[in-house]
Amino acid sequence: MKRTEFDTFSNAFGQDSALGWCFDWIHYKFGTDQMAVALRGSEEWRRYFEQILPQRLEEFINAFDFGAVKDGSPLWREISDNVDSMTKGASEMQAYIFALLKPFKRYYQEFYLGDMASVMQDVYRNPDYNGEMVVQCYRSLVEAVQRFGSRLDALLLEFGINIQWYQREKGICISPEKMRLERLLPYLDSRSLAERLINEALPKTDGGQPQHEAGQTKGDVELPNEKVDIPEELNNDKAKSILSKAINAGLCNNNYKWLKSKALLAYFADLASEYLGLGKGEYNGKTKTSWKPFEDLFGIKSLAVAKQDFQKTGNLPYGNTEVEKLFE
Repeated sequence: MKRTEFDTFSNAFGQDSALGWCFDWIHYKFGTDQMAVALRGSEEWRRYFEQILPQRLEEFINAFDFGAVKDGSPLWREISDNVDSMTKGASEMQAYIFALLKPFKRYYQEFYLGDMASVMQDVYRNPDYNGEMVVQCYRSLVEAVQRFGSRLDALLLEFGINIQWYQREKGICISPEKMRLERLLPYLDSRSLAERLINEALPKTDGGQPQHEAGQTKGDVELPNEKVDIPEELNNDKAKSILSKAINAGLCNNNYKWLKSKALLAYFADLASEYLGLGKGEYNGKTKTSWKPFEDLFGIKSLAVAKQDFQKTGNLPYGNTEVEKLFE
């Protein structure tokens, strides 16, 4: 099995990579990470972020082949040949597809689970950064990942493989369900073909009929995950109304997977606990926040610590206005 083309391409997207350098620079420049902000007091780190890192990035990008994601490139021939040589569903196949997702772990964490996408939308609208080389490189690399994810999704579907299962198992998403059909159309010619391939790639029942996995989608409509247990404290009309608003605002999905930063979830839980009257007891004259129902629902622990962390910065977490609107 060959990996030469993929290893060369994915080298730009790992933890310590060109895209990783962009993430580091953005955290430093726009204060989206406390550790990066702390480095501003060091002359050595200022020189690194203002001079050395942009130069390293420019040299890397000038040598990087963005044409690798184009249809028919050696990268896609290599992946296609590898998948074609394996038995569908075998451990070797699973290991290979997981390996195709692994280099994009930080991209997923920063872009989908963090605030990076929201932060950069504001940066793109700021004319002061239109000519900033790091911003341009970041945009090009993110677009390359997204094109890679869509093309990989389409290629695997042609082999009867649904990448969504692998993404959930690996905990890394490069081809989201949202607008999936539209992203597949350039590679699969027609909507009907894309729908058929998605349907055929779903797990089958004993009778051979397609069966949706919990939380999976058909087309571009997300199906609810029936396995999610809503804590008793939140299983009422008032709480469900707030959760529904959070879903509609894009803060979490229908399966109560939080899509923004942990700090913003802590801010949401703090406001929701007060709004719903869940807290018991007082601390410093304020009703204590009931964290556990939200930690159980969203599967994210230590929200109290996350609140303490953003309080130390003196600033509310990015996206706080989106959360505040839920309670108006």
